[in-house]
Amino acid sequence: MQNIVRITSWRWLLLAAIICTASLNVLLPFFMLPNHSPPVKGLGISQDGSLIINVPGLLAPVNGPPNDLMKQAILPKDKIKFSINCKDVCSQGPIELLVAVSSHAINIERRKSTRASFNVGNKKDNKVRLVFFLSSLPRLEGIQRKIQHESDLYGDIVQLEALESYRNLTLKSVAILYWAGRYCAASKYILKQDDDVKLHIPDVIRALRERSVYFDHFIVGNSKILVESPIRDELSKYYTSLKEFKDPFYPIFAHGPGYAFPMATGKLLYEATLRTENFWLEDVYITGLCATKAGVPVFFDPRFVLNEDWGNNLQ
Repeated sequence: MQNIVRITSWRWLLLAAIICTASLNVLLPFFMLPNHSPPVKGLGISQDGSLIINVPGLLAPVNGPPNDLMKQAILPKDKIKFSINCKDVCSQGPIELLVAVSSHAINIERRKSTRASFNVGNKKDNKVRLVFFLSSLPRLEGIQRKIQHESDLYGDIVQLEALESYRNLTLKSVAILYWAGRYCAASKYILKQDDDVKLHIPDVIRALRERSVYFDHFIVGNSKILVESPIRDELSKYYTSLKEFKDPFYPIFAHGPGYAFPMATGKLLYEATLRTENFWLEDVYITGLCATKAGVPVFFDPRFVLNEDWGNNLQ
């Protein structure tokens, strides 16, 4: 009997399947045996809009890359270049977590605040590295001089040779993957977060350790679990045209303010970016489109959910 079921009239079944998938994907890893690697996926949408349910995939997400990923052709893309590079920041001592902060070039005060609060308990954790990733504002020479001074003072700035803009955030996230694999490969895990976010680092590390018991490759973060659609309202900040993304739903993805994954997964995701057409929403692109191509499961974890008092638990 085939494990694939196609349903064309599926509103209630879609909701039930999503709830079932979400619940099982959150709870199942705690009941699975270590090193179990189910080679199946859960939900999908066909080209005609019908729901595809892969029954074994509802029990556990795929773990690991499809065999043909590295055989796929690399797309022509601009080479990633850095005008400022703190390439030695990970050169000393064992590292458990690289915190890669996506920061706008002008947000100097936010970076100061992040550095000031970046403690584990009451002292710095030497197994954690903090690096800020910026793009460029070539017409603002005064800001650039301040960034250079900031880099000289703290040694934690990486600046891309690319224009700072909201639609270039995907390039910045791809650069994080590239830089981490090349200059901080000794780190066990990577946390990507925005510069207005302060996640509780011990909780992040615990979340990563727990998933690592069961999965070699994964992403943990705040996914809304329910199916999300592209916003077609032209007045919205998140407007996405049919030309940019034609499918009715995004793949399940982790939301951009903060998500984390093993270094090995970061390298795999970077390989997927080389073979996946760019999309301007960086979280959808990295943790949705590229993760799907690379066979990397995305897990919801409440420790990545931000609320009104998100910073109060920081020491």
